[in-house]
Amino acid sequence: MKGSCSSKIKKIAQANNRAHTNNEIATTWGY
Repeated sequence: MKGSCSSKIKKIAQANNRAHTNNEIATTWGY
């Protein structure tokens, strides 16, 4: 349980990081 839970959180964090960088790129390029 603990391992699967932490892996889910890690996946969510990675997805959030990707979305954040994508948003930064979009704002930088004016998309």
